Amino acid sequence: MSNGKKFSRRFFLDEYEDFISYERSSKIFHKPHIYYIKDIDEIRTGFHAQTFDRLIKRGIIKQNNQNCAFSILYDNHRKEEHFIASDMNTRNLWVKGLQYLMNQYAQKGQYQLIREENWILELFHSADKNHSNTLSKHECRHLFANSLNVKIPDHIFEDMFNKVDKTDKGVLTSVEFVDLFNLLIRRKDLYEIMKKHVKNGYKQTMENIYMNRNELFEFLQQTQNQNAS
Repeated sequence: MSNGKKFSRRFFLDEYEDFISYERSSKIFHKPHIYYIKDIDEIRTGFHAQTFDRLIKRGIIKQNNQNCAFSILYDNHRKEEHFIASDMNTRNLWVKGLQYLMNQYAQKGQYQLIREENWILELFHSADKNHSNTLSKHECRHLFANSLNVKIPDHIFEDMFNKVDKTDKGVLTSVEFVDLFNLLIRRKDLYEIMKKHVKNGYKQTMENIYMNRNELFEFLQQTQNQNAS
């Protein structure tokens, strides 16, 4: 339902459980909208939106449809979509299923952050040759260029380095290096490189892409072989 109008659509869950969408009708000329599970903020059951009120006033739906209605709030609660299932059991199955997937994504996100930070720290310690628990600008440049095969223009690197160098000493702690890496990974060139070495990388966004230990080892080994040849 949208803008006070009611549409009949058959929704489905993607086979990888990443999003829900609907079967395209021959009467619909634009592409069906995709609702990513990771973007859903909240699911509400019943009539809790002005859209439902407008439809009731216009006689398009009835008050007793409330037991079949639910709403999806997504994109930081900035957007919402409203649905009426064929019956209450179907509504409840969708709501419970989506809430389960939302919880799974939340847990996966926390685990992913820990796993990502661990291998970034492995990079840090491998580059810390003198065991000072810090990396200089030169060591960071050397790591990015030789281990990750990423060339960064001098002015961009200086800007990123200075942003995370909280002490202004010209060296980074492990925490500051993680911040630097997170700035770097938002660069499209590194994102494109990582996609080639990560399982299902083409499905991962610039915000959530990560490598596990084996993928990182294979990537570094391949990069070192290329540099040696």
